[in-house]
Amino acid sequence: MQDILNTDLWEVEMNSIRTALFILLFFSVLLAGQPGEWTNLGDGSTAPVLEVQSVEAPFRPAPRPRPSHVFEKVLTPMEAADTTDIRVAIRPGQALTVEIDPSVGRFFINYPDDGLSPICSLAVSASPEWIRERLALQLPHFGAKADSMAQEIIDAPPDIVDEVAFVVATLAPEAVLDDRFDAELVTENAEWIYRLADSLAYVELVEDATPGNERTTARYRCVDLSSVPPDTVWMEIPHEAYYWWVVHPVLTDEAVKKRDDGTETQQCTYGYFWREYLWTDPHPGFPYTAGGYPLLADYMKPCRFLWLRRDTMFTGMRTRTDDDGALNALGNWTFRVVPNPPVSPRGIQPNQIAFNHGGNCGEI
Repeated sequence: MQDILNTDLWEVEMNSIRTALFILLFFSVLLAGQPGEWTNLGDGSTAPVLEVQSVEAPFRPAPRPRPSHVFEKVLTPMEAADTTDIRVAIRPGQALTVEIDPSVGRFFINYPDDGLSPICSLAVSASPEWIRERLALQLPHFGAKADSMAQEIIDAPPDIVDEVAFVVATLAPEAVLDDRFDAELVTENAEWIYRLADSLAYVELVEDATPGNERTTARYRCVDLSSVPPDTVWMEIPHEAYYWWVVHPVLTDEAVKKRDDGTETQQCTYGYFWREYLWTDPHPGFPYTAGGYPLLADYMKPCRFLWLRRDTMFTGMRTRTDDDGALNALGNWTFRVVPNPPVSPRGIQPNQIAFNHGGNCGEI
């Protein structure tokens, strides 16, 4: 997945703490009045006997007890007692510290607070492992809305937990903190993906149900013109492509919302999320199909394959047929629904662009 750091968070990867152990252990042994058991090294020098036991210190989203590392080993001067890997976010003003007590052969790792409420910690634990770290970093940015966003993950049906968690982890805080944003939209977004996939013959959702690491992708039926006679093949896209280009709810520059506040001039949704509005044209007062414009569902449902796997140039305003591939049909629908240049005020929401029939083809 893409880099998960936020601008005001920085991630620390401690591949080794040898240097800290050298310095702290050396001076702690000198200063400790009772270093514990010592052994003769045979050359006239002595060294403390320390216990060695490797203890993992992985990223944990919930508040953590202070882990200790126990080691039992005869140490020569400046020899590393033990090593460990630590992966943790350190926010401005925070610190991660390591305490060493050679008298008992232990060192302690003190983690900074992760900034998660109990509900947010539960949501992180309920999410697939591959998105947990990014989710734990993102939730504190949502302020008072963090718990409501986390609750959407907790309440999500098992088959869409990964989609809901991904959107929560990747939506810009500015989008979530917008007064027009409603937390339940992240669940509605995922539900519409599954609803539409069930009605399309050329796409299937592929679920990986590995416990704790669930993920989804999509596969598309394409025509292989290299075979004789031409045959159809299924092509599966990478998980990253599915989550960023199918699941993520932002098309271009629009606000992520379905609710209008009555003052909109460029972000009109007419009370519907774009996936539902473009597919069903549900608002009788703002129908984008009025005047003979085609409904998106009528163009896409007959399609039996995605594309022909070759470069093809199509003419505008072409006649639709049931033999069209999905990419052909979608381009044809867009050309017909948005045949005019942008109008003023310039619409940004896909719903408003479709209703005004003015804009650029890449905006809808």
